[in-house]
Amino acid sequence: MTIFYKLQPCSLPGGRKKFRARVSYNGVYTMEDMLDLLDSHSVGVSRAILLAVFEEIHLLLVRMLLDGHKIETPIGTVGLKIKGYFPGDDARFTKDNSLEITIVPTERLTKAVVSKAKIRKKPSTVPKPDLQIYTNLAQPDSKNILTPGHMARVSGYELKFDAQDPKQGIFLRPIKNGNRSLPAGPSVRIEEIGLNTDRQLIFQVPADLPVGMYVLEIKSLFGTASMRAGEFDDLLIVP
Repeated sequence: MTIFYKLQPCSLPGGRKKFRARVSYNGVYTMEDMLDLLDSHSVGVSRAILLAVFEEIHLLLVRMLLDGHKIETPIGTVGLKIKGYFPGDDARFTKDNSLEITIVPTERLTKAVVSKAKIRKKPSTVPKPDLQIYTNLAQPDSKNILTPGHMARVSGYELKFDAQDPKQGIFLRPIKNGNRSLPAGPSVRIEEIGLNTDRQLIFQVPADLPVGMYVLEIKSLFGTASMRAGEFDDLLIVP
């Protein structure tokens, strides 16, 4: 039940630039796929009958729309919309106008999807560590807190690294005043690793880590010469 999205830049008036989310679908289901799913659920109706029913519904919708009716179904309301402007109240439909079909989902369908959907950002198309979730295993309910001497976990994508290479690994970069571009000292490389996989890392926060704010960063080698880094969006704190 996860909905993935990617961000695309869009220009706003005044030269301002923001990003718009676009859903990244996990796949496309055809009518044949839907029939396969219904077969697997053993609904007790043959595939031929199901296909015939869908075809009859399609023909019925076409006829009712052409007759100028609006159709309400458990899935949504199907209607018609005329687009384009008219020069006056006595104007007629011309080539400057168009007829479109509208399908508005029912409140039941909308609520069933929206209330259960989990929204996550799609990993970058250029492979690099993508840090999604940080969890303090000593204080699971705490938010963005680093507890020196205790275990923590980060989940995401493309996280695995070569622990034997000192240039790769999990790093905590101290910063000043919450500004990522103002270092407060050298980065601290995590030495104690409990789990090292593409989707999850478990590590021990250094017992002597000073009080302050940190950027959680992972560096990993992709291919033979491409070292790439990924940062967690939120800053972490040793209180």
